[in-house]
Amino acid sequence: MSDSYSPVPELDLLKEFQDRLGEEYAGEFWLHDTYGDASHLGALEEVRQFRERLIPFAQANSSGSFFALWRRDDREDFATLPVVFCDDEGDHFIAASTLRDLLRLLTLDHAVFSRQRAGHHAPGHHEFVTWLDHRFGLTSPESPDSLFDTAVREHGRPFADWWMSVDPDDGILEDLLDELEKLGDCAIYLDTGPEQVWLALTDPALTRRCLGVSFETDWRAGSAMAWVEHGTKTIDPAQVVLEAEAGRRLSYTWRTFTPEWAEATEVSDELFARLTRERRPKVTFEIEPLGQVVKLTVVHEGFEPGSGVAELLGDDYWPCLLCDLKGLLESGEPPSTVSGDVGNGG
Repeated sequence: MSDSYSPVPELDLLKEFQDRLGEEYAGEFWLHDTYGDASHLGALEEVRQFRERLIPFAQANSSGSFFALWRRDDREDFATLPVVFCDDEGDHFIAASTLRDLLRLLTLDHAVFSRQRAGHHAPGHHEFVTWLDHRFGLTSPESPDSLFDTAVREHGRPFADWWMSVDPDDGILEDLLDELEKLGDCAIYLDTGPEQVWLALTDPALTRRCLGVSFETDWRAGSAMAWVEHGTKTIDPAQVVLEAEAGRRLSYTWRTFTPEWAEATEVSDELFARLTRERRPKVTFEIEPLGQVVKLTVVHEGFEPGSGVAELLGDDYWPCLLCDLKGLLESGEPPSTVSGDVGNGG
């Protein structure tokens, strides 16, 4: 076989192995006859950015799913590019951080995306595992989850940002966005403008509908904030605006927990005592235009280990708030439920 199959030595060697073996060796994975054949992109081939940045190189199954290298930058070593799985049903996600990580995951054979060991193997599986170890010193991963999670953490959000800047339909990224949410990456893409997002975070009528609380402040860095909810107003000089750049960035310290708040929200005396002893976390909102959409990222940080505030908020707190905000901004309709009740959520 000529080295001209691809500019990636690992793929050249794998193509040589595949041609010599002549049978399946990793589930239904199979290198394409022609590296980088854009016709595998289907309808995506019509969009220049997809043609230039997605490089198909292998089928993932017999129904049309495929693997592609994502050129997230202009590096020359293509083997270090992230690998994207493009599902025939329209969902795309990051499969591996590098080509060599994908090769390791392929040793899972038919169970590569279930993150488990396969109960049965492709005919050439043993030969593939042996070849991989002999050629590259690579073995089957002891913890497939760690490889998947590392790939999503490193490349998932940049890939989603790039995709949304080209195509504002986030339905194709549903699985990837779910994985990011599970890993604590809290962001959402909104079909609106940055000015509208800023209003949703600062206008009392809108924050009351989306967050369950309104704020009394002039939204200047260093200004105090009053939190108004449950018919009560919490005033404390430590509740302060940290940063405020309209349409771009907003940050403030978290609320003060008062006896009036505890009574209104019916938290236990034990939890209330914990909350009042903890250091005060902060929340930061980043507003970033991406083509036709706006990305809103939330970072809630500064929690103590074993934080009662984090326990009170729970894992679904910000994702639910962002969904309500998205519904409000994109449909103009009020959220069906105010899941962002800051009183009950901390």
